Amino acid sequence: MPRFLSSDALRLSLLYGAWFCVPGIQLPFWPVWLQHRGLSAVDIGIVLGAVYWARVISNPLIGSAVDLWGRRDRMLAILGIVSALLMASYLVADGFWPILLVSLLASALYAGIVPISETITMALTTAGRVEYGRIRMWGSATFIVMAGIAGLAIDHSPTAEVIVWLVIGCAVITSAACFLPPKIDAGRPKGPREPWSKLFKDRPFILFLCVLGCFQGSHTMFYGFGTLHWRAAGISPVTIGGLWAVGVIAEILLFAFSPQILRHLRPRHLLALAAFGGVLRWTVMPFTTSLWVLFPLQSLHALTFGCAHLGAMHSVGRMVSPGLTARAQSLYSSIAAGVIPGILMLGAGPLYNHFGGWAFLTSALLSGGGYLLLRMIPATAFTRTTPT
Repeated sequence: MPRFLSSDALRLSLLYGAWFCVPGIQLPFWPVWLQHRGLSAVDIGIVLGAVYWARVISNPLIGSAVDLWGRRDRMLAILGIVSALLMASYLVADGFWPILLVSLLASALYAGIVPISETITMALTTAGRVEYGRIRMWGSATFIVMAGIAGLAIDHSPTAEVIVWLVIGCAVITSAACFLPPKIDAGRPKGPREPWSKLFKDRPFILFLCVLGCFQGSHTMFYGFGTLHWRAAGISPVTIGGLWAVGVIAEILLFAFSPQILRHLRPRHLLALAAFGGVLRWTVMPFTTSLWVLFPLQSLHALTFGCAHLGAMHSVGRMVSPGLTARAQSLYSSIAAGVIPGILMLGAGPLYNHFGGWAFLTSALLSGGGYLLLRMIPATAFTRTTPT
């Protein structure tokens, strides 16, 4: 290992930064490439939706394999290499079905890198070797940078094929970064393997997943229709880009100062802040399109997403036994950030078509509902175990 990569924090920061390169390109621009390949609007919707739901199946399977094998570092390397190879096959995929198949396989495996990385980072955070927030912020920063680079590349390229080349290049970079995280595993767990049923019978943990599902799901209306809502109000694309950037910058600042914040607030307090921030943000959203209000309102993303995610990461490993941590992380990724938002997204379109901007009030209800569920979780549930 080169000397300049001796720091655990640096190596993990590079991993997070590398992983977020692909989403930074795909989220804003992947539909453009799909359209360039001849897919219809219906086809594009199916491909994007299928990719979203594939993670719901893959992440628990990967988490289960990690808990059984006990080698998180090796699983990361395997996922990085295989997902990069699969993304390279986009170059020869032609037509709806080949593209759908490649998307399902590549995205499902690529998404599996995150819960394993989170488990490693949180274990090192608990050991006092790194600070989670100061590592995670580099993912958010890279997302902004790659979205800007992709936009410039598309503007100067005569064909949308530059998008897939950027994605493949970033997947290769991520694959290389998957070899960076330090080894923290003790090998294959000893004794009987703890069953999945232990998680599903854990009422506080299930409530916790529902809480985070409400918080994550409250963003679906905005992710799907926030830009359309603002464009309909006459706000320029450049200004809209600035509004999105303010939200991510606020999130980065929260992660940067997370060590100081966590000295004063417990994880469940962060979750409560996420709920209050969501109620305020989504309640005000339908009533104004004034930029004097929208820019400060967008900074609440630090609460609605940042506090929710930071609180979740500092809670998952403490709520379950060490032998279940990878599976618990995978369930968080699959259910709270997958199934629940996925279901809510299905209803977001009809609600927005019928109610317009007033549909954002449903997001406020979700935030409030998440807080009520949070109150049902005993405070002791957040400190039952120590992550490994």
